[in-house]
Amino acid sequence: MKENINDLTIEMGKFFDERASTYDNHQKQTVSYFDSLHKAVAGAIEESGREVRVLDLGSGTGIELEWIFARVPDARVACIDISGRMLEELRGKYETLLEQIEVVKGSFLDMSFQEVLRVPAFRSSSLPMRLPP
Repeated sequence: MKENINDLTIEMGKFFDERASTYDNHQKQTVSYFDSLHKAVAGAIEESGREVRVLDLGSGTGIELEWIFARVPDARVACIDISGRMLEELRGKYETLLEQIEVVKGSFLDMSFQEVLRVPAFRSSSLPMRLPP
């Protein structure tokens, strides 16, 4: 039986909602290239003093925002994710920068951007065993 994409999106949202409060620490402890990965993602944006609109798909808790704002302090970043709880974590971490961050739980299809970043989100049936709630 073919799965409905909306059902998969809801399932993934629930998966990440359950792990939002521990996600950053888990990633830092288990991904040996954590810092270099997120620095490289931010490094795709040219350092600048100008305002740049950036779309961060699947932004989760906004791990890479630290490096994005270090490179482009005036960036405007749209953070889009299917997990409301991950986005709550993002809002808490970047409370002082929320004027520059648009947090969206939902579709990104009706927006336009100059830069788009995407850190891979790994989908695997074994993922829950590796990422505890």
